[in-house]
Amino acid sequence: MATSNKTVEKAVTEELKTEIIENVEKIEETIKAEEKKPLTDADFDKEAKKWGKIYAKEPKRKIKIYLPKDSKDTAPVPVIINGYSYFINKGETVEVPESVAKILENANYI
Repeated sequence: MATSNKTVEKAVTEELKTEIIENVEKIEETIKAEEKKPLTDADFDKEAKKWGKIYAKEPKRKIKIYLPKDSKDTAPVPVIINGYSYFINKGETVEVPESVAKILENANYI
């Protein structure tokens, strides 16, 4: 009886190994196919929208990008994170996600 159980266990183990190897091979094929697949504008838009929803849930922070008195550059400051864009007007106090504020701090805008 014990020999029979060991034979069954060995057969099940070998079957699982074979199944795992087959699954790994399928995953590797899928990864290779995805690596070769060029990204489309729709793919980028979808990814940007996903990140936009994530940033919308972040805590907000009030910031102000000061406009130097002697500067005529009033163009908004772009901040693009993972494809999602923010354009912050200079001289206005605005609420932005914490991630945007950190980027502006690191760039010495605020």
